[in-house]
Amino acid sequence: MGSTGMERAVDAICEPGVRRRPFRARSPLQNYAASKGVTIFYVTNRTFDTEEATRENLKALGFPLGNSDTIYTKGERPEWTSKKESRIAAVAETHRVVLLMGDNFGDFLDAASGSVADRQAAYEAASEHWGRDWIAMPNPTYGSWEGAAGGSYALSKTSVARTRSMR
Repeated sequence: MGSTGMERAVDAICEPGVRRRPFRARSPLQNYAASKGVTIFYVTNRTFDTEEATRENLKALGFPLGNSDTIYTKGERPEWTSKKESRIAAVAETHRVVLLMGDNFGDFLDAASGSVADRQAAYEAASEHWGRDWIAMPNPTYGSWEGAAGGSYALSKTSVARTRSMR
């Protein structure tokens, strides 16, 4: 079975020297914001050991990187786990955060884990942000919704596919 578009995108961003273009990666919004003096931060669950390769590939794909460390990776600091609120808070220590963009509920809230009902409650509690200063981009390929909808992140790929098809 061939790799998904998301897997190819991650490969293109993370692998040193890879110059594949599986998707049109340049972001007019990010580039416009950067041209107006906005610093773009990338809060990612890629690990710290891939940060330099990630930086080089983001640069090659046309993403604005600024003049300082704007890629905050999982494990870069001990408190920077797969939950992202601590990294967003680190950005907020020196910058005003005007917009969060992500493709997974956990890109916005650490409370994104749990049952569908738990996730709905967290979503509703943050309702003033959605579509205003938090923009969710669709990603049907993978995400924390799989565990909520399927009951387990430990499901095999076949079981996950079966669970998805039943919804």
